[in-house]
Amino acid sequence: MDEAGTTPVALGAEPAAARAVHPEFTGSAGEYFRIWIVNLFFSLVTLGIYSAWAKVRKKKYFYGSTRLDGQTFDYFGRPKAIFRGRIIAFLAFVVYALAGELYPSSRYAFWAVAIVVLPWLVVRALTFNARNSAHRGLRFHFSGTPKQAAGVYIGTLALAVLTGGLAYPLFVARQKAFVLESHSFGLSKLRCELSAWAFFWIYVRASLIVLAVAAPKRLATFSAKPSFFV
Repeated sequence: MDEAGTTPVALGAEPAAARAVHPEFTGSAGEYFRIWIVNLFFSLVTLGIYSAWAKVRKKKYFYGSTRLDGQTFDYFGRPKAIFRGRIIAFLAFVVYALAGELYPSSRYAFWAVAIVVLPWLVVRALTFNARNSAHRGLRFHFSGTPKQAAGVYIGTLALAVLTGGLAYPLFVARQKAFVLESHSFGLSKLRCELSAWAFFWIYVRASLIVLAVAAPKRLATFSAKPSFFV
């Protein structure tokens, strides 16, 4: 260190080059099919009770088959915690169905409550998933708030409905950006740069493909109809 208090840099020294790390998926269709068919069988036999255990088993497979910088991911979610959440959701649906049959106007109150509670449920689910996901022994963290979730899942989705679906690509882009940017790995926050226009053109191209396939069939069906005019 010189008199000015600065650290001299050796001539010819080069800064460390940034290293690009690409994720790798090592799973196979055959392996996943065996997991999927067993999960489906036990879920049907147990009338859906096993679905919580099936979800954990599926996540563990996908996490364990995904590598980043040579290390796989870990999932620590407990099936019993997921099962309790599904029981609460099932009971809420039963109450909604019974109340709707006895008092049809009560359905509007349930819908209003569901809209208000939706952002909180989204944040709770994403927080649970982040806390139970890890890489190299370090767990993820989700810092999103119900207020932020409401702006995306209620505000932007309402805009998509009011515009007849034209703003739906914007909702998809904002939803994905909200989920990713609200996550952090240790002390490092994740960044997500998504363009709503990119999603818009994806949906435009998909719509044009559907029209190109469906329009000839529709025209052929219309021309094949018998005419009763002379």
